[in-house]
Amino acid sequence: QVLGRHGTNVRLLRLYAKFLEHIKHDPWTAAKWFAEADALEQEEEKAKDSNVFTDMTGVDPGLRSALTEIDRGNESRAIIIINARCIIQVVNQVACDALGYSRNELKGRNVNNIMPHPFCNNHDQFVRNYVTTGKPSLSAGKAVILGDVIPFVALHRERYTLAVTLQVTQVSGIGEDAMFMGVVVALPQDPDEAKVWLMLNLSVVSV
Repeated sequence: QVLGRHGTNVRLLRLYAKFLEHIKHDPWTAAKWFAEADALEQEEEKAKDSNVFTDMTGVDPGLRSALTEIDRGNESRAIIIINARCIIQVVNQVACDALGYSRNELKGRNVNNIMPHPFCNNHDQFVRNYVTTGKPSLSAGKAVILGDVIPFVALHRERYTLAVTLQVTQVSGIGEDAMFMGVVVALPQDPDEAKVWLMLNLSVVSV
């Protein structure tokens, strides 16, 4: 009866699916309800303006307005906002589509989840050094300058890498209150072109 009245409630569908999986021991039927919940969640997200940030709880209203304008002018760019602890605060739909995640899956996670090795190992310390000292960290002997557009690789949910350009800027706050915005643009893929990404020590990052 409850499902009949509230069949579009994503949380309720997931709860029922967990009941089927763990109490009724019926993983096949549970999988169908999980899939239904996922489909409803995606429809809800697409019903919102896919190019405008949503759920920016705790973000300064002025910054929120500025980010919305930035997003509207960059329909093909993935935009991710992190705090000084590298936790994703805000993400637009372009980023979710490019990386294979929903907004709920990315928000609240460390941004190093979308970086391949070895970058994911060092990123927290780079940011920590900058927040603490105000000076950029050194990567392979070169200063990482905020605002520069650099070639980079992002890690998809399915664990393959994407060739992108990355530009990081500090958008608000100082020290522990700092917020950083990454603008990511996917590079076109040529099916007839082989690419190998190497560190300066010639270790392979991805192919």
